[in-house]
Amino acid sequence: MHSVNIDNDKKVYTTNYGNFKGVDLSTDAFLVDRARSPWAPNLISDTGGMPEKRMGWRTLVKVDSPINGIFMAVIGETQHILVHGGTKLYELNTSVNTVTELIAEVNNARSTSVFMGGKLYVFTGAEFLAYDGNTVSAVVGKIPEIIIGRSPTAGGGTALEAINLIQPKWCEGFLGMANVTEYQLSYGDLDAALVTAQKLGSDGTWTDLVENINFTVNRTTGKVTFSAAPGVSPVTGQDNVKITASKVREGYADKVNKATVAAIYSDNTIFAAGAEKGIDYRCDFSDPTFWPDTGYDYIGSNETEIMGYLPIGKYLAIIKEDNEQDSTVFLRPTATVDDETVFVRVPSVTGIGAVSKGAMGTLRGEPLFLSRQGVFAITSNIVTTEKMVQNR
Repeated sequence: MHSVNIDNDKKVYTTNYGNFKGVDLSTDAFLVDRARSPWAPNLISDTGGMPEKRMGWRTLVKVDSPINGIFMAVIGETQHILVHGGTKLYELNTSVNTVTELIAEVNNARSTSVFMGGKLYVFTGAEFLAYDGNTVSAVVGKIPEIIIGRSPTAGGGTALEAINLIQPKWCEGFLGMANVTEYQLSYGDLDAALVTAQKLGSDGTWTDLVENINFTVNRTTGKVTFSAAPGVSPVTGQDNVKITASKVREGYADKVNKATVAAIYSDNTIFAAGAEKGIDYRCDFSDPTFWPDTGYDYIGSNETEIMGYLPIGKYLAIIKEDNEQDSTVFLRPTATVDDETVFVRVPSVTGIGAVSKGAMGTLRGEPLFLSRQGVFAITSNIVTTEKMVQNR
């Protein structure tokens, strides 16, 4: 057995502070005068380095926890504040400090929002919701007319709109043919939703036709058979038959509903990401109810997640997480091709990526995001005007 000597006579060093004169927050803690303290939990430093009392707090209202998001929008001339608490969305009235429950059973996760066309759109990570100043509801997708001038038997026609990611229904326009009763849709494997149809009359009005009364449907093949031939269009070159069908495409709606970050660019287009790594989706021009299945873009590697967006002048910066080898900041400008506006994405910065979707924003005109190395700002090189990041 070994004996251990314990030194019970260690020296104790003591410092006496006298004539205390307050807190010094402008000097290194080791260099602060002994008449002052380098730390005080009830004081903070103002912009000039001088101490001021830390602001207090008080409880205004209570909602379900956790608070997943607080959003503000001016609809009409009224300011509205929405609070996403737990699985509920509330409206906060700051005049009397009360909350009104708007909707329950929403996803309990961090949410984000954008404002467009007089409505506040909220992405909860599982739902895509719209608030019009009175109620909150799931966004009802526009029914796109994907093709016009289609032949009932030979197909063809002119492509018009894409399939809508958040709407299983679509419409097709046909140029009717004499004595032809069978009309072939572009897609088969239809779902159980009733197929609807319209026929253009000689008086220029459209008549609604009803499934199992005016026509039958083979859902497997997508063939519609009318009990009486719709005939030839009374107006040359104009569709006289429109058929609307429905087909649930697995995962389509999730590409929008499961978005966790979103931003508006050019005041008329919403970009959203988070459902899939490295891919973002966009709505149609000024129409949040229409998300074309062709409106997506691969942003760098699909191994890293898109963490958020930051507006920078004429660009929308796309910030990704860092894998220490790929570009982490992409710039999205617009371009005009064949008189149409298209969106381009250009790699800009490599090596510094974001670590939090919630720690990103613009402060005093500077676009900032949090990385492993600290807070960084996206700036321009004075000589080359190329975008770069600087530690803040």
